[in-house]
Amino acid sequence: MSLISKSNLFTESWTNIYNIINTRSNVADPTGSTSRKFVYSRVPNIKANFQGFPYIVLNQPSISMNRASVNAKRKNVIYALEIEVHTSDKFQNGSINGAGQTHLNQISDDLYETFNSSTIRSSLSALGIENINITTNNVDIDTEHEEIVWIRGFTLNFNNKLDVN
Repeated sequence: MSLISKSNLFTESWTNIYNIINTRSNVADPTGSTSRKFVYSRVPNIKANFQGFPYIVLNQPSISMNRASVNAKRKNVIYALEIEVHTSDKFQNGSINGAGQTHLNQISDDLYETFNSSTIRSSLSALGIENINITTNNVDIDTEHEEIVWIRGFTLNFNNKLDVN
């Protein structure tokens, strides 16, 4: 994980949050796997080595800036990352376990606990990720890969002040 600077706003804001979410001690995979792909940058392609449900999608950040200093050399940078949790009642092998909603809630609990942890917040603050706030957007039920899927959306907001000149 690396400090966010004016030259890596998008790269490091996304990578630092990805690394936190992709650490199984922070956000556990309810299937018990520690090796399968669990966090993606987009909805995975089922025809290209899809590792099964549940999974998390961490979308790319939205960033805005406003003036933080009189001479405009420092700016307040505001970030928003959308996170989606996708779960199903089926395992990858097609057997039904009926745990889609349970998995959705377990992963959601882990996300809230992780981003409200003083240890995680302190670690992220050292990297330029401050004033973290996670909110739930919605829960949808959809059809994905010919399965009924629960999708819960979150927005992770944070900010920092950067020298931009």
